Amino acid sequence: MKAIRDAVSTAAAIRKKIISPKEAAEESLRRIAAENGIYRAVVRTYPETALHHAAQVPADAPFAGVPILLKDIRQGLAGHPLTEGSRLYAGRIEPATAPYVKRLLRLGFVPVGHSNVSEFGIKFVSDSAYYGAVKNPVDPRYHAGGSSGGAACAVKRGMVPIAAANDGGGSIRIPASFCGLVGFKPTGHRVQFAITHTVRDAATLYAGLYGSGKDIPPHDLRFAFHTATDHDIAISKDAEDAVQMAVEHLWEGGIQAVCVRPEVAERELYRRAFLATAAEQYRRFQKEGIELARGMSEDGNVLLYTLGERLCKTGEAPLEAEAVQKSGAALFAFFRSYDIYIQPATARTAPKLDLLDGVKKSLCGIDDFRALSTAELVAHMHRLLDPGTAHSPYALTYNLFGCPSISLPLYIASTGLPIGVLLTAAPGNDRALLAAASYFEERGYLRGERGQ
Repeated sequence: MKAIRDAVSTAAAIRKKIISPKEAAEESLRRIAAENGIYRAVVRTYPETALHHAAQVPADAPFAGVPILLKDIRQGLAGHPLTEGSRLYAGRIEPATAPYVKRLLRLGFVPVGHSNVSEFGIKFVSDSAYYGAVKNPVDPRYHAGGSSGGAACAVKRGMVPIAAANDGGGSIRIPASFCGLVGFKPTGHRVQFAITHTVRDAATLYAGLYGSGKDIPPHDLRFAFHTATDHDIAISKDAEDAVQMAVEHLWEGGIQAVCVRPEVAERELYRRAFLATAAEQYRRFQKEGIELARGMSEDGNVLLYTLGERLCKTGEAPLEAEAVQKSGAALFAFFRSYDIYIQPATARTAPKLDLLDGVKKSLCGIDDFRALSTAELVAHMHRLLDPGTAHSPYALTYNLFGCPSISLPLYIASTGLPIGVLLTAAPGNDRALLAAASYFEERGYLRGERGQ
């Protein structure tokens, strides 16, 4: 696999018998062993399971024999742990293989392990107290992003050609932006997919999962672009320049793009989504019969659980609001006029590893979260989650409204760190979005060189 980089190329080499599935799996495991001590991208490897699957891959499957990492959230493999990045689930063994993982196995993938995540997939960086922070594969002084940070790091460092992931608020697109990879979230609110080196890999996986469709010429698509949001944050010059470069690449191909944005109230959407996340945390653990307390989980997640308990007992429904409905109507009206909307994937490049140290320290100083007022809990919630908004003020909106969205590695900052450009389409227009993304790849505009 030394000369092989992406999943489609790896599958082709296996079909041509240049390498065998067993050799591909062994090479992937070797690379993980060599790199993971520095980057903490992988939390567990499964050599016996990998070789078992490599020996019986369906020869006619599109990804027959291609090694893949699963994500340590919602991608369980029967007989193996699934910890969600938390010591709370340290002893949990999955009784059955998750439906999405079964689909990956039918496509011929060989699972070699599970990738590192943020605890319960909540934060925009993968820094669980249980496994440690995933380091950026381009520069290990920085974060890789989250919650699929381990997946992105492993792909960028060449541990695997592709890594399964999921996205409920930017968890595929944020690490793809920070690590210089392709991060595609198909139509839906919480979506299972993967982080890839190429648009071709993403499109081939999408076709394997959902079927192929007719080609859509990118010149037939209507493009819009903007960098602004109504969040009270500054957008970096790198993010501005990345979008401008994308627009210039369109112009070079004779494709016009209009500078316009939908009237979406992102700040209010994010605020309500954070409250909904807290309520969901509480309901989830209540259903499992768990009273989440200090020492069982990271302080930030205990804080969210406590706030969620308060919200659920007062009967507040954070996402059932007129502001949310108005933003949805504005966004869908926008997509009746434009097919593809271009924005920065993140507002800035990856943050340094110590970004959240101050927040964590402040939470440690609180004796009892339940003694805080609701207003105080909300204020601490924002201190915990607002750094994510400052770096990613765009992605969550498209989970709330189910829009397909993809981060492309079009730009590298003067620091050497990548930053992605986000392309988004209306729900159901996944193939148009992939056609637009393919335009940039086929013209050689992607700058996703592997970190050295």
